[in-house]
Amino acid sequence: MKIFNYSPHLLLYLRMLLGPVLLYGFFHQWSGFSYFTILLIATLTDIFDGIIARRLGIVTEWLRRADSIVDTVFFIFMFIVLYLGYPETWQRFSIGLYIIFGLEMFRMVHDHIKFNKQASYHMWSAKLWGLTLLFGFSEVFLTGKGGLFFLISLIMGIVTNLEGIWASLILPEWRHDVKSI
Repeated sequence: MKIFNYSPHLLLYLRMLLGPVLLYGFFHQWSGFSYFTILLIATLTDIFDGIIARRLGIVTEWLRRADSIVDTVFFIFMFIVLYLGYPETWQRFSIGLYIIFGLEMFRMVHDHIKFNKQASYHMWSAKLWGLTLLFGFSEVFLTGKGGLFFLISLIMGIVTNLEGIWASLILPEWRHDVKSI
């Protein structure tokens, strides 16, 4: 039963490894379905690491911060694969992508200056963004191009980042698990 106590950490480490696996797959010409499968596994690990940690009562600041960092790193790899493997989609949605990158960078810099660490809010909007990213990237990987689902994921990413920035601006000190502002 003790190994089960480590399962949130193991799911986190698995998701951390899946990002480089995506890039490896790109350089070895894996199919879009392979990318979709990796994305689905990553999404499930993201959902269940938190559920299991809460059920076991082992949610810690470290685990929440690590979860946020691993999410960010995984999606950096996703966006690299999008840029390299789906240049038409990247070009078509570049304005939204660059807005999200700009907002993410602003948040990271601001949070490190104000709190000396990255925010780890796990807001409802971020959970919704994660699901829309699943649908948006699935659309790209399974059809070869981005469309409505990808656009919705970008809009949700902008909304989520704006909410996170607002939270960082109004919170007087660092906190994790801020569900909404």
